[in-house]
Amino acid sequence: MNNEEYLDFINGFSGIRPEGIRLGQYAYNLLFEGYPEIANKITGTECDPFYNDKMLQKFLSKILECVKEY
Repeated sequence: MNNEEYLDFINGFSGIRPEGIRLGQYAYNLLFEGYPEIANKITGTECDPFYNDKMLQKFLSKILECVKEY
């Protein structure tokens, strides 16, 4: 994932999502579909928003950290 893809990702998950799916779940699932290697680094950490939407800021920061590593 590069910087442009990161911005596309943010714009993509902040739009319309399936009914009954929280934003954290949706954002994580989109990341896993497109960038499973990054999602696997986040799974089960304090940055994982799947069960807690309050982790979204940490989630986005961690993704950006991973982008800088590549």
